Amino acid sequence: MLGFASHNDIDTSHEFMEMGFNSLTAVEFRNQLAALTGLRLNTTVVFDYPSPGEMVAHLRPRLAAEVPSSPVNRQVQERTAPAAPVAAPAPVTEPAPAAPQADDTLGSLYRQAAQQGKHKVGMDLLVNAARLRPTFEDPADFEGTIRPARLSRGPGRPRLVCFSSHVALGGVHQYARFAAPFRGNRDVAALGTVGSVPGESLPATLDALFRLQARLVAEYAQGDPVVLCGSSAGGMFAHSVAAAMEGQGTPAAGVVLMDTYLPYTTKLGQFEDAWTNEMYEREELVSMDGVRMSAMGWYVHLLEGWKPPQISVPSLQVRATERVLAAAPDADAQSWQADWPADSAIDVPGDHFTMMEKHADTTAQAVEDWVANL
Repeated sequence: MLGFASHNDIDTSHEFMEMGFNSLTAVEFRNQLAALTGLRLNTTVVFDYPSPGEMVAHLRPRLAAEVPSSPVNRQVQERTAPAAPVAAPAPVTEPAPAAPQADDTLGSLYRQAAQQGKHKVGMDLLVNAARLRPTFEDPADFEGTIRPARLSRGPGRPRLVCFSSHVALGGVHQYARFAAPFRGNRDVAALGTVGSVPGESLPATLDALFRLQARLVAEYAQGDPVVLCGSSAGGMFAHSVAAAMEGQGTPAAGVVLMDTYLPYTTKLGQFEDAWTNEMYEREELVSMDGVRMSAMGWYVHLLEGWKPPQISVPSLQVRATERVLAAAPDADAQSWQADWPADSAIDVPGDHFTMMEKHADTTAQAVEDWVANL
């Protein structure tokens, strides 16, 4: 799947993304793990537990509690059990790979609302579900083990830290292709959406979120300079964490926003249906489960009326040059292109989604050129 000749060639101290995983191979790996263990696993499990050690720590207690007769547990039992008379083996039925959680109640109800054009009703449902989840006011009280997942390793500085969009299709995986060209040259890491994984609490306020994310970035950077990056709504978080880091006296080296729109702009109307369609087209890659969906609703709630803070560090806006939806031939680009203000801007091939997928190499090169000249 990844081109290794044998398991002996794999450096288990590296994270999955550093080994060459992308969104598709992550799904294939999830399917193989599900078949081997008998567990129902989220499609994002490789991104939620980004290293072999973290994956083992996640799977081991679940195996013991949920599937004591799984192939893996049987192998362990056979190696540790005392010798016994040989008996004819019973037929074993291997479990099928876990299916995407399309029947998840919250996710399916939101989908029904979206299909009926009742986006606000669906979002209100997600927000009310999120109100039942634990929250934290102080980063020290956060429940969970979130940290930046390393996607690329290299000697170049500053490091890049990317922030996931709070939209349900967002996550560490959205930077898989973007990070690939940096391997061997520059460290790139990505931080998942806080509260999108089972067992994680949600921030009670945006201030609590930004302070937690600033702390996580500082711990990852270990004193090295960092540039904070964000695609789509992830740019809002990159910008805001930059402000939090300035307030703490440890400013970032810069901020890169990749097709990020102001949260109150009317231009976002062009994406309302497109985002929903893209989410469900990517169900194989992203689990639309209750935890992820309620987190999306909660962030939409927190961002109501929010205005981005001022920052003094250099910033770049990387804009898509193609519309997601068809426009009139004489449409003015300024009427739909990303409008978040930045010190400089550059246009790259692709639309809001494909600039980070099909055209990710070009987007990465534009960012590298800017970062190298800081």
